Amino acid sequence: MKQALSTAKIVVLFAFIVTFPLFFLPFTSEFFTTGKLYFTAGVGLLLILVSLAQFVVSKEIVWREQSLDKILALFLVACGLSIMVSSPNRVQASLSAITGFLAFASVATLAYYLSRTTRKYIELAVVIALIPLSVITILFSFKPFLNVKLPAILAFLSNPNFSPMGNQIELLIMLVVGMVFTLSSIIVWIKARNLRKKVPVLAIVATVFSGIAVGITMFQVGSIIVKNGYSSLQFPPLSISWYASVETLKQPLTALFGAGVGNFSALFSASKVPSYNFGPFWQLSSFSIARTYFLHIWAELGLLGVVASLLLVFQLVRVALMSRSLPLLALVTSVLVVFFLIPPTFTTLVLLFIVAGLTASFTHEKNNAEKEVHPTTISVARFFPVYFGIIGIVIVLIGIAGYLVGRSYQAEMAYKQSLDGALNNNIVEMYNKQREAVLLNQYIERFRIAFSQTNLLIANNMLTNLAEAQKKANEQQPQTAQQATPTISEQDRQTIAQAIQAAIAEAKAAVALNPQTSSNWENLAVIYRNIIGLAEGADAWTISAYQRAIALDPQNPIYRLNLGGLYYGFGVFDESIKLFEQTISLKSDWPNAYYNLAWGYFQKQNYQLAVQAMQTTVNLLDPKKDKADYDRSQSDLAEFIKKLPQPEATKEETKPEATKQLTLPTPPTQKVEPKIELPKEASPEAK
Repeated sequence: MKQALSTAKIVVLFAFIVTFPLFFLPFTSEFFTTGKLYFTAGVGLLLILVSLAQFVVSKEIVWREQSLDKILALFLVACGLSIMVSSPNRVQASLSAITGFLAFASVATLAYYLSRTTRKYIELAVVIALIPLSVITILFSFKPFLNVKLPAILAFLSNPNFSPMGNQIELLIMLVVGMVFTLSSIIVWIKARNLRKKVPVLAIVATVFSGIAVGITMFQVGSIIVKNGYSSLQFPPLSISWYASVETLKQPLTALFGAGVGNFSALFSASKVPSYNFGPFWQLSSFSIARTYFLHIWAELGLLGVVASLLLVFQLVRVALMSRSLPLLALVTSVLVVFFLIPPTFTTLVLLFIVAGLTASFTHEKNNAEKEVHPTTISVARFFPVYFGIIGIVIVLIGIAGYLVGRSYQAEMAYKQSLDGALNNNIVEMYNKQREAVLLNQYIERFRIAFSQTNLLIANNMLTNLAEAQKKANEQQPQTAQQATPTISEQDRQTIAQAIQAAIAEAKAAVALNPQTSSNWENLAVIYRNIIGLAEGADAWTISAYQRAIALDPQNPIYRLNLGGLYYGFGVFDESIKLFEQTISLKSDWPNAYYNLAWGYFQKQNYQLAVQAMQTTVNLLDPKKDKADYDRSQSDLAEFIKKLPQPEATKEETKPEATKQLTLPTPPTQKVEPKIELPKEASPEAK
């Protein structure tokens, strides 16, 4: 029985390595990484459960110390301390697929068991896993389902770039790392000068198929870059990732424990430099990941994470060199290249720890052969309280972990169903499923943000329906003067007020979960801005929320433009002009900023500056690519010139740069009189 359970662990590990590249579930908003994360966690719990069964049968605790164990423990300690000390949203941080505790605990568990497994089984699993992934990549290059009408749940198969890895970058990582290993195995076989002995058939097949798959994937990535530019890959800037990591050194706590797991976006916003606004990603307020995995760990886990990473790297390189095994050295090298050069993915994390387990397995076999390490065995057969106590504690821990992980995944499923409801224009389904997701896991910020927007949508839809009903009634009674704002019953007023309060409450909940993230404050500002015509105090609350977003992301020109537009709508033109000028100082090639500034000057009757700003708008627009905006700004410029004491000729210089459509601030479209009075708790400062 004991041997059967040992075999069961090998089978589970073998099956995991073979299945991982192919595993995904279309039941969450993100099919691939989410599915792989929870799959890995489930396998980790299963392995612990098998070990518990072994303990039940043998009544022994067997421990064989390895150097990798201390490194794995250090990773878990660094992750746990970062979450406890630095992360604003500890639950969401724990569920992060990049540096979250669930991810690290799962891969550390795998590495622990792999380090005590015979190396040939791990290597065989790596080779076998490469074949079906390569075959699927080759088959989908022919776009077999492109013109096939599939059920909604299988519609993703119509994507010509479909891969069970989720995207082309992760697919390339898996294919290249696997191909490097199989190719090096073939080279070793050839160098043995005995081609008839132990022909590595699987390695040859895997190398051929993976080579073709790599070529196809690289062509697909190249086509995307040629069509949409390098920026379509959306790799975070290396310079700002470096600045963000160095920024953590300024405070003792962040230096040691990092900015907190899941908090890189806030650190990125605070570390942005002015040049970022002239790059391809300027409209993205922040990135949630760094440019490389190493920099991401440094930024979020601090020096403890850096030490753990460097110790792991040293361990991998030391064992690979000591082994004198070309396949192992090639595998270690390729994984470390990905770790230090490619943006972080869960695939990279799993590969890194699988390779760590593989190298530790080599050390384990070497020590056993040389009889250098003897396992420590503690029998508890005669100590029944200890025996049953250990069983009880482990079962409780597995049960709690399984329940929490399962509940988290259930929340993700509910959120996915809410998005399906939105696609089908089923607001009731969308609302109910978002509410269910929030109830299952109230700590996920994107759930709260989405639910806040849904509640706002419900309030706006009710007002729109009431306005349309009143319009029809007025058309039927032409002798009655039409009212500017809809008249609503007390019941409707209460319903709308409840929806607005719920929208504010959910937006504030997201802010409370992580007040360091500027996008959470922006969402709250948007909610307030949409109810300016409906609720008392919403105007001041909107300004306050935008100011908090600007304080957290001072290099963001969009926040300042939006706040300036708010003041413009209120008729406070001096403040709006000041903010539009600040926007231009951050991004001097943005036509919409100059366009708003021109109208701000015009409202202040400063026609000379208005003409100059509108002229700059014209100069920044392409008359072919931005024809509608170009014509509009030319027309406005002509009107502005008429206000000058003497006519001035206009200079029409153009630059071939496409930008956002020109927009001016508009007053809120939804209004009620009298305005809805909201409780003090609705203000952004109220707790």
